[in-house]
Amino acid sequence: NAEYMGRCESFIMSDQLVLLFSFAVAVYVFRRFLFLPWVWFVGAAFVYFLCTAGVVYDIIHGIPFSVIDPRTRKTTYISNRARHQYAAEGFLMSAAILLGGLGLVAVTEVVPRIRNRSSQRLTGLLCLSLTCLCLYEVISVYRYKNNWYGPGFLPPSWYRSGPLAKDQGFSF
Repeated sequence: NAEYMGRCESFIMSDQLVLLFSFAVAVYVFRRFLFLPWVWFVGAAFVYFLCTAGVVYDIIHGIPFSVIDPRTRKTTYISNRARHQYAAEGFLMSAAILLGGLGLVAVTEVVPRIRNRSSQRLTGLLCLSLTCLCLYEVISVYRYKNNWYGPGFLPPSWYRSGPLAKDQGFSF
């Protein structure tokens, strides 16, 4: 048994050395790309997408990508229970939140670089619309899963609108 453990430890050690060597070669080969800001931005967005999608949890707990509803025989991607989700739902909500955030990043970083004023306004409007649409979808799924949640994306119809002095008592 001690001999077997010794072989396992040497095997693990050799795997670690191969992994370290492969990483060093990859850094050397792709060293030009490691200093480009957009590479880090894309990498960070990808890691954010995977982490907020719950990939690790899905793998550990064996969460299915989707299920077939036995009553309707249709594929269901979003669970109707509040404390449960399928892998597809995690990916969809993560993508919606990421796209909503990227829409705001585009408004602050891309739109000011456009020289044509009408194109700038149209692009800004499209980016803000993308952000609103994505966040509306996230809120809609949350309300679908939690029937008790009342607030929507827009203020209720009974809210008064008008000047800041009449803001229903929330003035400074």
